[in-house]
Amino acid sequence: MEDDYTELVVLCEDKQQEVFVRRFLTQSGVKRRRIRIRSYLAGAGSGEQWVRTQYPLEVREHRARSQRLHIGLLVMQDVDTATVEEAYKELGKALSAVRLPPRTEHERIALFFPRRNIETWLRFLTAGPLADESVRYPKLHREESRCHSAADRLAAKHEYRLTREVPASLRAACPEIRRLFPAKQCVEVPNQP
Repeated sequence: MEDDYTELVVLCEDKQQEVFVRRFLTQSGVKRRRIRIRSYLAGAGSGEQWVRTQYPLEVREHRARSQRLHIGLLVMQDVDTATVEEAYKELGKALSAVRLPPRTEHERIALFFPRRNIETWLRFLTAGPLADESVRYPKLHREESRCHSAADRLAAKHEYRLTREVPASLRAACPEIRRLFPAKQCVEVPNQP
């Protein structure tokens, strides 16, 4: 599946998120040269705060350019112990603080909020239902590319079967993925007795 994005901007907190998202996008058909990464520089304060500060700037630019170009914006931010809903609200507040309207249903702006951190998603996508969003899994420091198999698994799916084993933050990402790749489907799978 190839998409015809002119540009897809990625706003993320750290190198691991950058490597995961870039791989996910290229495996989903976005040409590598069309991906523009806006990643937080380690050691300059809070990555979460940096994403929240940059988000309104990127949304403003996205809206100005999306009328004439086929572009997307993907934002990834670890929510640590907060909920995904709280993370949505925080970014919504960041928009309203600069008098920007909330994200609309049809904007190609996707928000990914791994709970605890991205390593929770990596664990689930490689080890299955053993992932627990209350556990802080170790970072792949200096081995970030080890996440490629997890990103490949996520990108390869055209129908996301959302069972109860899927971590809640990854379940919440499914409709967000569809903002960028509308052909992908989210299917709720009822609990088996």
